[in-house]
Amino acid sequence: MPKFYLNAFPFSATVAEFKAGVTLSGLDPERYQQVLVGLAANAVVADEAGFEGICFSEQHNNIEGMPEVTTNPILLDTFVAHRTKRLRVGQLGMVLTSHHPLRVAEDIATLDHITGGRAFCGFSRGNARRWVNTFSQHYGTSATDSDKSEIDERNLRAVQEAWHIIKTAWTSDTFHHEGEFWTVPAPNTRWEYPPTRLYGKGMDAAGIVREIGCVPRPLQRPYPPVFTPLAYRMTTARFWVSQGATAVCYAGSDEFMKTAHTVLTGEAQKADTARRTPPLAAGAFLMVGKTAADAEAIRAEVDWLFEIGYSVPPFNVPIGRVLIGTPDDVSKQIEALLSIAPFEEIFLWHNIGLHDRRLEMNCLELFAKSVLPRFASTGR
Repeated sequence: MPKFYLNAFPFSATVAEFKAGVTLSGLDPERYQQVLVGLAANAVVADEAGFEGICFSEQHNNIEGMPEVTTNPILLDTFVAHRTKRLRVGQLGMVLTSHHPLRVAEDIATLDHITGGRAFCGFSRGNARRWVNTFSQHYGTSATDSDKSEIDERNLRAVQEAWHIIKTAWTSDTFHHEGEFWTVPAPNTRWEYPPTRLYGKGMDAAGIVREIGCVPRPLQRPYPPVFTPLAYRMTTARFWVSQGATAVCYAGSDEFMKTAHTVLTGEAQKADTARRTPPLAAGAFLMVGKTAADAEAIRAEVDWLFEIGYSVPPFNVPIGRVLIGTPDDVSKQIEALLSIAPFEEIFLWHNIGLHDRRLEMNCLELFAKSVLPRFASTGR
C-alpha cells in the first residue's frame, strides 16, 4: 500500500486577507510566527496519523506572502523534526543552480544526523527569476522556462553537475572535481596544516589541496532517498530517474501518468542503480471536508490562488490532480489513482495558513482519521 507524504505550502495570509488587500505579509514577523505555529500543528497530526514524511519547496524573497513562504526548507525540516517522532523530513526541492553543491551536501547530511536518519532530499531547477537569478548570478546560471533554449540547457547542465558533486561528496572520503561550473577544491589552494598530513588526506607534498571531503557524510548509506518534481521536461525526469531518484508528478491526466510511468520505468531498468521504489510517485491536492460543501470551499480558494499566483508567469502551473470531497469520496479517488500505476508513494499538496483554520485542520485530520487507515502501509 502507498506511503503518504505531506507537501506543505505555508502562506503568511489567508485568501480572505489577500482579497481584502493585505500587502507585504511576507515581511511581517508576527505573521511568520503564526506560519510556524500552523506548520507545527499540521506536522504533529501527520506524524501521529502515520504519514511517511513532510516536505517543502524552496522559495525566497516572497514579500507578498505568496507563493509559499518556505525560504529555507532544510531549516523548516529541522523545526518539524524536533516536534515529531517518526516523520521523515525533506525538500521538493532545493534549487541546485542557486547554491554551492558542496554546501547542499553538507547541510542535508547534517539534517540526516540531526533527525536520526529521517531525512530525504529533493532537487529542482528553479523558475522564479526574482530570486533564482539573484542567488545564482555568480555561477552564470539563471531561472529556466524549460523551453530547451540555451539558458534552459545551461541550467540543466548545472543541475546535473551539481548532483554529481553532491553524490560524490556523499560516497567518497575525499574527491576532486573539474567541471563547467564548479572546481572542487579551488585551484592552487595552499593548506600547510600538520593535522591533515597526520590524520587526513588530500594535500600534496607541496602543500596544495588536491582533494576535499564532506563533513559529515549522511547517516543513511549511501545517502537519503532522492526525489524531484516532474514539471515540464521529461529529459530532466529521465536524468534523475537514471540516478536512482523518484519523480513526483501532479498531472491530472491519467494518460499522461501512464505514459510517464512507462517511460520512467524503462529509464530505471536501463540504469545501474539500486531502487527503493518505482521511479514515479503520484501527487495530488488534498481537499477533504466533513461535507462536500467544506471541500468545495477549499477548492474555490485554491482556484483563486492559482488564478492569481500559480497559473501565471513565471510559474505557469496548472492545478493538476485533485482529491476532493468527503473521506469516502477521496478514498475512492485514491483507489482510482492506484489503478493507473503501482504507485508506492503519494504526495499531498496541503496549504497551511491560506484557508480558514477550521477548514485547514479538518482537512488534514479527516484524511488522517478516515482515509489514511484504509490504505495503511507497513511502514519503513
